[in-house]
Amino acid sequence: MRLLRKYTRLAVWGMNFQAADLFQQAPELRDENIYPIDISESVQASDLFGSASTARTSIREAGIPAVVVALPQSFIPTSAA
Repeated sequence: MRLLRKYTRLAVWGMNFQAADLFQQAPELRDENIYPIDISESVQASDLFGSASTARTSIREAGIPAVVVALPQSFIPTSAA
């Protein structure tokens, strides 16, 4: 991952269903230098396929220089006329 090589530590903020699925499908996201972040205490207590989600304070505490915000987006396919 280019971002990880550039910044050495990376946070992914927002452990929604899409982000959790991405962590499940991409084992390279389970790197010890990638920090899943969420404000929900129930999400922080869960196991994200081998990675523990942590609080936003981890960004400052661990000196994480880059944050990727995982925003869910609706996709509505359009039909060709």
